[in-house]
Amino acid sequence: MYMILAIGIGGALGALLRYFITSMIFNQFGNQFPWGTLTVNLLGCALLGFLITIVSNSWSYSEEFRSFFNIGLIGALTTFSALSIEVVLMIERGNWLMAISYVVLSVICCVGVTMVSMFVTKNII
Repeated sequence: MYMILAIGIGGALGALLRYFITSMIFNQFGNQFPWGTLTVNLLGCALLGFLITIVSNSWSYSEEFRSFFNIGLIGALTTFSALSIEVVLMIERGNWLMAISYVVLSVICCVGVTMVSMFVTKNII
């Protein structure tokens, strides 16, 4: 029961955080490029890299605590489905270069941010 509650609360917070961040970025930069989705995915990768590194360095956290963050918060914050539909819509509008750029930028930056996050965390703790 605690596991379900932990994931549910984490998911609710992650969804609200995603909405807040993407809305703020949309209001600032408009909708010509999906900066909001890219931002939440990068943030989620950085957080996940940090948390995985913390947990793997023998810090004792409960399964509920890890699930709250990994499955709930970060799972709801990040979204591959949004990236996918944004790419499809770009292609449908004939924006192939933007679609390819977005996919490449998302994959390279998200993997890079995860690596940097893990490296920095390892060197701090």
